[in-house]
Amino acid sequence: MKKIILLIFVLWTVNLTAQEIEVKHQIDKVTVYLSGAEIVRSGQVQVPQGKSTLVFAGISSSIAKNGIHLVFDNKNIKVLEIGLNDKIEYENDDEWKRKNAKRLSLDNQIDIIKLKINSFKKQLSFLEKNMTINGNTIASITQLDSRANYFQKKIESNQKKIYNLKKEIKQLKEKKEKVELKIRKIEAKFALKSKTINVLVQSKQALTTHFDLKYIVANASWKPYYSINAIDKNEKIDFDYQAKIYNNTGNDWKNKALTLAIINPNDNIELPKMNAWTIGEDSRYMDNEGRLNNYKGKALSTQNTEMNYDKPELDVIKVDDINTKFVIKTLHYIPSDAKPHLIDVKKYKTSVKYFSLSIPKIKKGAYLVARIPHWRQMGLMDADINLYYNNAFQGVSRLDTGQMSDTLNVSLGKDMSFTVTRRKLKSKNKAKMIGFNVVKELTYEIVVTNNRKENQSIEVRDQIPVASDNDVKIEAVDLANASLHKSSGRLTWKVDLAPYQTKKIVFSFNIKVPKNKSYLIDGIDDTKIMSPRFF
Repeated sequence: MKKIILLIFVLWTVNLTAQEIEVKHQIDKVTVYLSGAEIVRSGQVQVPQGKSTLVFAGISSSIAKNGIHLVFDNKNIKVLEIGLNDKIEYENDDEWKRKNAKRLSLDNQIDIIKLKINSFKKQLSFLEKNMTINGNTIASITQLDSRANYFQKKIESNQKKIYNLKKEIKQLKEKKEKVELKIRKIEAKFALKSKTINVLVQSKQALTTHFDLKYIVANASWKPYYSINAIDKNEKIDFDYQAKIYNNTGNDWKNKALTLAIINPNDNIELPKMNAWTIGEDSRYMDNEGRLNNYKGKALSTQNTEMNYDKPELDVIKVDDINTKFVIKTLHYIPSDAKPHLIDVKKYKTSVKYFSLSIPKIKKGAYLVARIPHWRQMGLMDADINLYYNNAFQGVSRLDTGQMSDTLNVSLGKDMSFTVTRRKLKSKNKAKMIGFNVVKELTYEIVVTNNRKENQSIEVRDQIPVASDNDVKIEAVDLANASLHKSSGRLTWKVDLAPYQTKKIVFSFNIKVPKNKSYLIDGIDDTKIMSPRFF
């Protein structure tokens, strides 16, 4: 009876101790954010009845402590607790084993050569002790010469052997250094995935079920990259949305389903507070703690301290719609090598209208501009654009999504079908005193030429100054029928030209300032060229 009671007690004790189960798993899906990524691992697991601890090894060391979520298909399993531990497993890696065996073999070879060197050194010591002839010994010159030659040859032979053996040691040490470098790289790679997720679960019965393990990691990101190809002013252009993906999580993403998202995975679930938003020379915002913080083009650091790992320098990217997601249909291999990998996200064939634009005050000549409507529906962000016209590379531009209009203007490079020049008409520029004021009149001439044998239109822009001082007055004299944007002073003309026709635009304006502020208009709009000083 006592034996039965003891057996029942032992079985009850074993049942209370949670059995550890090493779970086989692999990355199934990856959602990459502008900073960080969500990893979904999946697999099958056999769970015994009662409590057990499921051990998921090989997890990225940049995992966020919060946000680990394990879901089973079978609802009879309940997750009781989730924990994180460190466990570096490079000793079980086949490549590490081979390299370590090579290192040990080289160490043995070096040790054996050191023994040989020590042996030859002892021989040298023995020879040196026996080179001395005893004073009572009578020897002929021939015998002395023969004895000297013998010792010389033996000593030289041993010293040469020691020299060659030391060279062998040096070569072996160089090989060992190369092997150790490879070993350190393997160990460093495993250090990036040194975390183990331990999940305590309870099951009503023994069963086999599918699971999804989700968690957030740092050291991953993506940024947009675009290519635009326009063909002979066709009504459609090819707009290729691409992404550069960065992975330094310690885990390779081998042909996995990728999703690119914008929304920040580190946002907490607390109800946000909206404080005063001020716009000025030093933009500021008020955080939830009531502290005043300044930001000038710097990325805000994450609040989760677990995410503070070494990562690449961050760009500040303006985002229009933070809920944008791109599901990548093609499987891609993104290794954990801390290098950007370019992939195709989406290809658009979008409607476009073209117009020629010239701003000769800034640059002579004209530019061909593609006007893309409804661009906000494409989920675009600030990024570099490779520009192609008729499949010829034009250069790299920068997409600015800060434009207020729903139509996006993209420069396709110089438009050689127009020649546009601008000059100041000095003969009409004059300054005069009127009472206590100085009035200066400025006149400019813009010459536009159509270089083709067909009718063409071009938009020409210039400007008149805008007063930022109440004592300064700007008066338009003749704007040549330009459209004036008063707040910016921008002038716009639409110029229609017949084949090879030339038109001139002459406009003028007055600037009136108090006499004591005449320095404001001294040398105004003069062309200034930097020249090196040699004397």
